[in-house]
Amino acid sequence: MRQLCPVCAQANLFCSLVDKAHKCSQGHVLSWPQQRVPIVKSPRNQLWCPKYLKFYEDVDWKEDNVNPRLRTAVIDPRSTSLAVREEFERVKGMFFSFVQKDPQSIQRHFEISRIVFLDNTEIEESFHEFYCQLVSRMMEHQTQTWAPSEQMEEGEKEKNYWQQWILSYLDNYVIRVSGNECVNLIAGWHGASEQKCMSIARSNFYDPKELENVMQTDPGYFGKGIYFTQYPSYSSMYSSDPCLLVSWVLLGRPYPVTEHPASRCNLLGSPLKAGYDSHYVVVKKSSEKVYFPCQPHETPDYDEVVVFTKRQILPRYIIYFSSTPSEENQNSPLRTSPISTTPLELRDASLIILWVDDNQRNSERDHLSNMIRKTDPRVNIKEMGSSSEAKVWLERNPTVLLKTRVITNRVRQGNERAGEKLIS
Repeated sequence: MRQLCPVCAQANLFCSLVDKAHKCSQGHVLSWPQQRVPIVKSPRNQLWCPKYLKFYEDVDWKEDNVNPRLRTAVIDPRSTSLAVREEFERVKGMFFSFVQKDPQSIQRHFEISRIVFLDNTEIEESFHEFYCQLVSRMMEHQTQTWAPSEQMEEGEKEKNYWQQWILSYLDNYVIRVSGNECVNLIAGWHGASEQKCMSIARSNFYDPKELENVMQTDPGYFGKGIYFTQYPSYSSMYSSDPCLLVSWVLLGRPYPVTEHPASRCNLLGSPLKAGYDSHYVVVKKSSEKVYFPCQPHETPDYDEVVVFTKRQILPRYIIYFSSTPSEENQNSPLRTSPISTTPLELRDASLIILWVDDNQRNSERDHLSNMIRKTDPRVNIKEMGSSSEAKVWLERNPTVLLKTRVITNRVRQGNERAGEKLIS
């Protein structure tokens, strides 16, 4: 079994393995106790936490009266703290990234009235443990991806093509920040009342086994699990209040669903498909609030993500908003649009360079970056650890694509340059 370097894992570098000499590819020489350190010590990982950890010091926390492990804070865009303002802009940008992709939502103007940050240490610790399990499995089986059976009959070939199409749709998921297809950390939307959102924040969602004594709207068309989507308008159908819950969700290895609920081999109320960590399906409307798997020749209306344990979920934000038809344009300090989410430093930059490099200690890159900045201080250089991270950045900043260039010194199998698909 190959050992992941725990020092590199702190920086989310999952390609750095320890050899027989106890030395990793980044040059860290580990003593025996260090090799026994868990993959990531702190559950507050930069992948699902605010950009600046000072955020936790600068916001006004409100302790929950029901669960002492939960505290909440309103993210104030007018705060004197840079960390708090940055987090508001980040969540606001994420909100509108989803709105831009949603055909039903993009026809309306949205106004965010409030964003509540949820900090439940018990849930985050459990979420972090599951994340570490996925990373450990990834290091043991680095080539593990979805693949069809080698021997397929004619009907299976058609299903294989369908499933490949579904997974290609997942590749374009708006917020997918893990940087590795075996982890698949995404932001998922869930519609519920404000009271229900707070209940989830206190104790997380119900596991499927716990749902037997809970009233449900349906048995689960694509499996008996916990459902999310990347379409705000879809999740709003299930919310009685003008708010939505945003959670970080670990998809792991997703099963691409093609089974129709009315077919003989359906997944209606079924457990997780063996060999996978979640289900993913793109759907087409059949009738009022009834959606079935969309076929490749059709245009999907929405998608659905299904996970089967609450350990894969970290409830993080409750976003309160109002919306009006597009012709009713309102002026408000909290009124937001895709253009307004672009940071000032990017709007003023003469050129933006995304440098894709999984080696965070590349002295040659640092030297060249400094030379470029001295030549033109208005050049903005963003360092990316993976192509997936660069893809997310590009999707979050659509207004500056014309002056953005991607640089990489990484090569995949077959001499494909890493990041090449991002700019093709």
